[in-house]
Amino acid sequence: MKRVLHYIGDGKLILEPTHETVKKFWDGHAKIRKGELWGLINAKGEVVIPAEYEEVGTYNTNGVWGKKGSDFGVFVNGRFTPVSDATKIWDFKASSDLTYAQKDEKIGFINNKGEWVIEPSFDKVRAFSNGLAPVLKDKKWGYINEKGEQVIDFEYKDAETFSADGLAPVKEKLWGFIDKSGKLVIPMEYDISAGFSFLKKNAEKGFINGLARVKTKKGWGFINTKGELLGNKWYKNAENFADAN
Repeated sequence: MKRVLHYIGDGKLILEPTHETVKKFWDGHAKIRKGELWGLINAKGEVVIPAEYEEVGTYNTNGVWGKKGSDFGVFVNGRFTPVSDATKIWDFKASSDLTYAQKDEKIGFINNKGEWVIEPSFDKVRAFSNGLAPVLKDKKWGYINEKGEQVIDFEYKDAETFSADGLAPVKEKLWGFIDKSGKLVIPMEYDISAGFSFLKKNAEKGFINGLARVKTKKGWGFINTKGELLGNKWYKNAENFADAN
């Protein structure tokens, strides 16, 4: 049986070869596999979640989900806590201690204690950011707050999460950007792309560090949060800026 060793940069062994698979470290934690079951270790090689689960989510300080047998749940103080009637759970994000989960054919939100906070009534959802989440209901996207209250009307063909700049991409025929009040602040006249999709895991579409990569018939370019074109120039292609961090 093949065993995996893991080393840190100076060549020091941090993990004895007792695991059959060690995935890439993410936020100081990595998934491990023994047989058909999964767990989590930290960067010191210490077992955080034993390899006793059919599935384990990606580590996040806001929460981690798992699957044991047919039960989906979250880990509360290291203990697996099933979520009532959940049939799928998505990874927690740094932007909220709520994540989305599925029950039957609908999706709602749970907290990191394994409790349903927003009942599953939506067809699709995306993560909370800046206190709001885009959700799809009756074929239209709108936004709710963490109490499940509608904040921005269900009127869009598509919608993405709010950036740190307080703007979110929304689509009718083309994409534009709204603020948290729902006001359209950049007209719907662009195609958009995923920011840092090749550099950063689960990168969202829209503004990153004050710039959004957009496309028109004139080509690709970057706009700021005022909708102004960076360098007043369009390009045949344009890659996202590398993250300064």
